[in-house]
Amino acid sequence: MAQANITSHVRLRNHISGYTDVIQMLTGVLLCCFVLMHMVLVSSVILSPKIMDSLAVFLETSYLAQIGGPIILLVMILFSPHGKCRSARWNCGSSGVRPR
Repeated sequence: MAQANITSHVRLRNHISGYTDVIQMLTGVLLCCFVLMHMVLVSSVILSPKIMDSLAVFLETSYLAQIGGPIILLVMILFSPHGKCRSARWNCGSSGVRPR
């Protein structure tokens, strides 16, 4: 049989998997931004404890600390399926995250 007649049967990807790839990419970027900001804010104590205290006072008086809590919870909820999709035991197909 000629090589041209042999085909590998590859299942075509649908549009939903493309959208989930984009969503996963965006949540990865959000995670990188969160980790970077966390490292910068926590490492401000190395410069001076007064700097970290003044930063904490600023965040409390401008209510950014109260806004950040629900945002962190939302990020944690978003990254729960993100981590499961990358582990070897889980299959992240178009019908959602499910164990293999």
